[in-house]
Amino acid sequence: MKEIEFLKLYKEKRGLKNLNDAKKRMDIFWDTFFEALELEGELKFKDWGVFEVKDVAARKVVSPKGGLSYTEPKKKLKFKTGLKFRDEINGKRDIDE
Repeated sequence: MKEIEFLKLYKEKRGLKNLNDAKKRMDIFWDTFFEALELEGELKFKDWGVFEVKDVAARKVVSPKGGLSYTEPKKKLKFKTGLKFRDEINGKRDIDE
């Protein structure tokens, strides 16, 4: 699904008047998401999963222009799924719901 299709679905589900409102809400979510990761290094959603920023070993990079070399540290985002997330993906739901 492309972003515009997701925004249309989100707009319908939330009863929003236009796509701009949906886009603004998504932008606020992503801004807050990355701010929380930057502050804490991880973000936990109970039963859904954990996002965690991990440092990756620096690697040597050689610039094609001039042949200068430097090391470039990297970070990656790791996600560990929670039980409720796995159940949703596999089509299992609580009987109580």
